[in-house]
Amino acid sequence: MLVILTILIPVLLGVVAMAVDIATFDWTWSRMQSAADAAVLAGCSNLPTSPSRAIATATAYAVTDGMLATEVSTPTVAADSLSMSITLSRSVPYYFGRVLGLTASPVVVTATAGLFTTGSVTGAQPIGLSAQTTYAYGQAITLQPGGGTANSWGALALGCTGASCYSNNLANGYPGVLNVGDVAQNQPGGKTGPTSTGINALVAAGQSSDPGGTWDNHTVTDQRAVIVPVVDWTGCSGSCTGPIMGFSAIWVTGANGGAINIVFIGSAAAGTTPSRTAANYGTYRAVLVN
Repeated sequence: MLVILTILIPVLLGVVAMAVDIATFDWTWSRMQSAADAAVLAGCSNLPTSPSRAIATATAYAVTDGMLATEVSTPTVAADSLSMSITLSRSVPYYFGRVLGLTASPVVVTATAGLFTTGSVTGAQPIGLSAQTTYAYGQAITLQPGGGTANSWGALALGCTGASCYSNNLANGYPGVLNVGDVAQNQPGGKTGPTSTGINALVAAGQSSDPGGTWDNHTVTDQRAVIVPVVDWTGCSGSCTGPIMGFSAIWVTGANGGAINIVFIGSAAAGTTPSRTAANYGTYRAVLVN
């Protein structure tokens, strides 16, 4: 027995030692993968409008999560700016494996996040964009009240009716949830005063929180970047309803009477639920794809 123990003890100690090293590698891999996942999700919040900011954001998140700058490869953004990837690598030393001549081994992780279209939104504005409008990234539009033709819009009764409620929803967003396929109720009649009041408050809040913000380079919390329902107003006259076809991301620059000046921006948005089937009107939600 003594002879057997003499032979087995070094083997058992070696197994225990290697188990410690393997556990260290597994723990390191888990932390690095979490950092990579968080980095691409954060970076995608700036897509598709600003790939350069997406890359900078993803890199910063990885470093904040414990990676060294030298361990972070430059994130890559897809040609359509709808997804991005990152690779993190670290050389992890062996502690007990050195007795076997092992000094260190690389741990490499990758993560990719993509933008899915939006199926539901919390915090949308009470602006029902006409589904007849053709939207293009960076396109400046003056939306005319009415809602039944291209480049037009209809005021929405979201959660309540009346000028005060409508103006408050313009300034702060509707706190409830809207889904693709929901039926939207309009608020007929002149809304010149409430529209100007709500839009001016919205723009002022954005200028205060993000003074240097522009439609193509702004923080994700800039109030001027909003989500609005795209509604099919076909046949609408007076008090009527229309189905929500999707959601659009716009940058609000101001109001002129009942008209609203915007830029179609297309962006990832907070308060949204991703969808694989909803029509793409320019709002997205970042989702890990591998």
